[in-house]
Amino acid sequence: MRQVFMTAAVLALVAAGPDADASLVTYTWVTESSTGAVPTSATFQVELSTVQSGVIEASDIQNILYEFPGAGPLEYGVAGPIGQATTFVDTATGLPIPIGHGQGFEIIGIEAVDVGDGFLYTTFGNYSDGIIVDYFLGGVLGGVQSSGSGRWEVSGYPAVPEPTSLLLASLGGLSLLGVLPRRKRA
Repeated sequence: MRQVFMTAAVLALVAAGPDADASLVTYTWVTESSTGAVPTSATFQVELSTVQSGVIEASDIQNILYEFPGAGPLEYGVAGPIGQATTFVDTATGLPIPIGHGQGFEIIGIEAVDVGDGFLYTTFGNYSDGIIVDYFLGGVLGGVQSSGSGRWEVSGYPAVPEPTSLLLASLGGLSLLGVLPRRKRA
């Protein structure tokens, strides 16, 4: 019986995977089209439990890191609403999903040396005509500005096992029951 419990514990650790203890999910901007320069870096993080709830509020984001060519370090970020300041995410992938009008929020990085000189502005979960359409606007005031569209990639979010994997794990567990010593009846 002890071997069965040890085997079950090992299987649980394997099933949990390496990302099971990660507490933050990282979102990274990927530009798909632009009219000029693209963001050098645009990332932010959200608590794993928040992403798993399926709803991210603007106030949930943290560790914003935005950089744009020609702008100094964008030392702080501000999240503002596009309507309700809420983005709905797929609990299986962590990516924004279209629910309805009024969802989504803006994330803004501003150059702190002379506020307003350099900036990077993006949307997260912006709903438009039944789909998510996120975009950015960045540049240096009085200089080059560019804009474009893109999407967010997710890292640090645990993958949901495929049905086939769950079936194989279940069959493995059942096979363990077959090797249990059987008591003889008198």
